Amino acid sequence: MKRIISFLGLPGSGKGTQAALVTKKLGIPSYSIGQVLRDVDDPVVKKYIEAGLIVPDNVVNKVVEDLMKSLDNACLLDGYPRSMSQAKFLHDAPNIDVLPIYFKLDEEELLDRISSRIQCSECDSIYNDDILDEGDFSCQNCGAKEYYRRKDDNKEILAVRIEQFKTNTVPVLDFYESKNLLHTLDAKLSIGALKKDIVQIIEEFIP
Repeated sequence: MKRIISFLGLPGSGKGTQAALVTKKLGIPSYSIGQVLRDVDDPVVKKYIEAGLIVPDNVVNKVVEDLMKSLDNACLLDGYPRSMSQAKFLHDAPNIDVLPIYFKLDEEELLDRISSRIQCSECDSIYNDDILDEGDFSCQNCGAKEYYRRKDDNKEILAVRIEQFKTNTVPVLDFYESKNLLHTLDAKLSIGALKKDIVQIIEEFIP
């Protein structure tokens, strides 16, 4: 049985940060589906992403299918499944056990986070832009010193993504809730407190 830990939540809710911490703590490989898709050299896919739109399910499912085939035991998926089609694809996959964890965050807090979010140019680790006030700051993960803002980190595109989350992903949360599988966490907790809760949940899931 292969085990999939699924991090679900709005952009900026802390999924990527926690995925990196969990990977370091437990040694479980993690994959940001959004980053995988952003790295795909396909103009059609790039057009969807730059407009803040969801990439078609058949494309995303194929990416996940390839990942699952390469698994030895478990992995963490950041941002998948985002739709009922994706959720059913994962649910129906043979010999797969899913642990969905929802990072709950209100929209006002989300807007504050996104407006100040920057990412390492080398490893895509996420930081608040107030680190730039510290002068010669190096990425704590890889040591790089250059950062960038994602093209889809603006209020107009974020508004689109929030509406898409409500339309497409909230039913996924309801689906997992109905099966008593969903773990909902307060994404406003400190990074350390949130990590502690997540690690405990995962350690109970993976023998």
